[in-house]
Amino acid sequence: MKIKEVDLYEYFGIDRGENKGGNLTCFLHDVSSEYNDDRVYPAMLVLPGGGYAFCSAREAEPIADAYYAEGFNAFILKYSVTPSQYPVQLQEGAMAM
Repeated sequence: MKIKEVDLYEYFGIDRGENKGGNLTCFLHDVSSEYNDDRVYPAMLVLPGGGYAFCSAREAEPIADAYYAEGFNAFILKYSVTPSQYPVQLQEGAMAM
């Protein structure tokens, strides 16, 4: 398993402003010559709940781990929360996709 952290604002060269989120944690399957080289891993983006007040830890990594175990590459978006307001979270979700 490879775990990679991506700051989406930095990746896209967008000014973060006062937003504190927009960080993507990637859980990626290793590509090995021992497996079929044509194997495709589907992807799942996990957006943990928290009512825009926080990102719930119990709705993040455990969910991503379950999808990873089923053969998915899994991605967790830690989106901006209060005081950031809608549509910032939607924009960060779009950047993650």
